[in-house]
Amino acid sequence: MRRLLVAAILVVGGCALPSPPAIDPGSSLQAMAVSDVQPLVLLPSSSLAVGGQNFVDAAQGVTEVHLVGNFVPAAGMAQPVDQSLSATVVDATHLSVVCDEKFLATLPARVGKLEVEATVVVLSNLDGKRFVSSPMSVTLDLRTSLQPRADQILAGALYLNDEVVIDGKDFLLGGGEGETHAILQGCVLPIGSSDGDCQTEGTHVSGLELIAAPPQPMTSEGWQRRRIEFPFSPAIVGLHAASFQGTVRLRNVAPGWKSELSPPTALAVTLGRPLVSRLSPAAVSLGQYLEVQGRGFVGAAADEVTLLHLFGSFTGSGRTRPIDVRLVPQFISGSTVRYVVDEHDALGQTIDLRQSSGHFSGKVEPILRKGADEAIGVAGRVQFDIAPIKQVVFVNFERSYSETLKLFGLAAADEVVRQRVLEVARRDYLGVNLDFRTERPTDFALYEQIDVEGPDPNDSDEFGKDNTPGKDTGNLRLYDHVGGVNATTQIDGSPGYGGVFAVEFLGFSSHPPASVRRQSDPASGFDDIFDAVRPDTGIPLSRAEVAALQPMGDASSCGAGVDRDVAVACAVRVFGSLVGTTMTHEIGHSLGLAFPHGKAFHDIGDEPNRLMDAGGGRPFNERAELRGEGPAVFCDDEFDYLTTILPHPTQKELVVARPGCL
Repeated sequence: MRRLLVAAILVVGGCALPSPPAIDPGSSLQAMAVSDVQPLVLLPSSSLAVGGQNFVDAAQGVTEVHLVGNFVPAAGMAQPVDQSLSATVVDATHLSVVCDEKFLATLPARVGKLEVEATVVVLSNLDGKRFVSSPMSVTLDLRTSLQPRADQILAGALYLNDEVVIDGKDFLLGGGEGETHAILQGCVLPIGSSDGDCQTEGTHVSGLELIAAPPQPMTSEGWQRRRIEFPFSPAIVGLHAASFQGTVRLRNVAPGWKSELSPPTALAVTLGRPLVSRLSPAAVSLGQYLEVQGRGFVGAAADEVTLLHLFGSFTGSGRTRPIDVRLVPQFISGSTVRYVVDEHDALGQTIDLRQSSGHFSGKVEPILRKGADEAIGVAGRVQFDIAPIKQVVFVNFERSYSETLKLFGLAAADEVVRQRVLEVARRDYLGVNLDFRTERPTDFALYEQIDVEGPDPNDSDEFGKDNTPGKDTGNLRLYDHVGGVNATTQIDGSPGYGGVFAVEFLGFSSHPPASVRRQSDPASGFDDIFDAVRPDTGIPLSRAEVAALQPMGDASSCGAGVDRDVAVACAVRVFGSLVGTTMTHEIGHSLGLAFPHGKAFHDIGDEPNRLMDAGGGRPFNERAELRGEGPAVFCDDEFDYLTTILPHPTQKELVVARPGCL
């Protein structure tokens, strides 16, 4: 509980910690700008999309959109407006702002025009300063309802779940403001029937209601409420090739109101058989997504599925064998499904995806099912490689880690510190097929995540903790999460929180902050490195200093009394080494180390520069790679194990003298 309280104090800036350092935010926030605001017609609970540049995430500041100008009602005099709306940062160039009831209640009326200057305002977490973007003039038209109208429907020859595009006006954009519904009336005929057969052979469609949404990604026609689309789904025609003749009417449906139905507009569709056109990427490994592109796939409804009949031959390990399997992919859209390369399904039972690599050549045939109905599509010729097994690792830098950087005086150097952490991680696993990433993977379903955090929530004063359950000998899981809280790990009373706890390195100091317990044997070299930049003992790094930073090849020149530019470079390098080597140690645990075929979790004894030694056997200088100590490495048997379970197809291992494990 003490550590959880400390974490809370850290976030809100309580009195137990040093005041935030005086950091120069540099040109990033000063160069903020607004370039676009959409949509220009607003309804109650509409979301404004604000485009621009140099927006920052919540870890760096609190963001608002400020509107200053006049409100011009439908009848009456203009009145001044000066309002700030809370903004959600989507990314560095996009914000989202909800025009909620609280905002609307401040206006003189619900219908009228807002003629305003829009600016983005950020209250910086780094130095408490307020930054304001360049403004943009915008006129927003406020309405309480809209009546949709269809001018043209673009259809013709389609496949299942292709989009039917409707051009017109006054459509809804979804979300809080509501949706536009397309209501179909007509007749479905088998291919080859004449229009006159609708009375005798056709299947009648009456009042089928589908949601029609703006195109994605959003276009100017979408923002202007002039274009919507809906998928031509199996609910209209079933699975088999057919034609549809009928009409579409539109209705806007929003909280508290519905529009009138629009006049009918003709819709004619001829449906083709589903097909596969290509697979990507060209090589996939266990746990990776194989994306299958084509036309006419189904799976949006609970009773629908698209299967992939894969047949041909696989050549690997010096022999060729036949492949004839059915796979179950994930439905993405009518033109895309994706399959996770899985060792437990029919393909994984045919090919040893952990040990075998090779080449498949053959065909893929889509099989569509809806309830008891089934349709077989057109097979497409494909080929792809099965690549050696790879462990993808997502390094997740939490907000509490970014807050910790303030205590070390390194907040301005966040990005370069992360680069050093990754440099250390890639060096330690050189020759092992690990792929470190700082963005959550979208191409792999199975990947490991390790959280880099601030304080140790276990109140154990540890620098890191692997909280994954048990010893994963052989790295069978591929999807471990070293971080958060793991209830399974807590069953036997073990601490449940995992990750890398960066704030605990302050315990190496002879004068740590009150929130951090001093190590029983503090390291004198720690203060030589960090006293010059800590906010309570020195001058924190500025962004200008970071911009001028020259990377160091090693830390041999680091110590007390060095020039400022050297002190800055040393603090960045050493802190990155501390985090990086702790991270690679905890990842080693998640992969089954130490002693993967035994019970021990750490190397036996205490030898210099062994990465999987217990915490007490890894002194500060070794972790920091100072004074001739470090870098720590995997001992000989451990590295042999890693290259056996995760052999890298091209990369050669780092040539080092590896100590023995016993």
